[in-house]
Amino acid sequence: MKNGFLSIIFYSIFIVFVGFSIFVGFDVLDSGYILSLSKKINDGQVIYKDFDYVRPFGTPVFWALILKPFYGIQNHFFILCRIFVLLQFFIIAYNISRVFFKCDSWDRRMFLSIPLLAMLNINIFPIMPWHTIDGVFLLSFSLYYLHKKNILLAFLFSLFAASTKQSFFLLPILVLAFSVFFKN
Repeated sequence: MKNGFLSIIFYSIFIVFVGFSIFVGFDVLDSGYILSLSKKINDGQVIYKDFDYVRPFGTPVFWALILKPFYGIQNHFFILCRIFVLLQFFIIAYNISRVFFKCDSWDRRMFLSIPLLAMLNINIFPIMPWHTIDGVFLLSFSLYYLHKKNILLAFLFSLFAASTKQSFFLLPILVLAFSVFFKN
């Protein structure tokens, strides 16, 4: 009886936390930065040629592809973007949980780990498209495939992650080195 009550409290807090994150959140100035860059790409502009961007190309291109069908939705566009970012957090938590619990599919322990990991991530980052979130999102797939010993997919996802943030540039090399030196 006590575990059921604690579960209800935990998931109630989690649902309220996620709800507040969608509609309210840390948003000072950068909320539309990645969105405006992805809109420019969808409008036919070429990154580094038609507009300046000091980071790698991955994040604006990633969001341009995801948001292409949704640019017509003006009233709820920011809420939709926040939902997509929250989905990224849940997928990150799911991939990390699969590696941590050494399982390929759903495990009952994930009922606790996924909301907990998602809340820890949501608390660190603003709930808007951002290059660090995209890099961690792609690296979570790389970690999972490295765990499954699928070196090709682990390397490809680490390459995609490196295209989002300069500090991730060495990760593809580390993935290859890790796969060579730690085969077991």
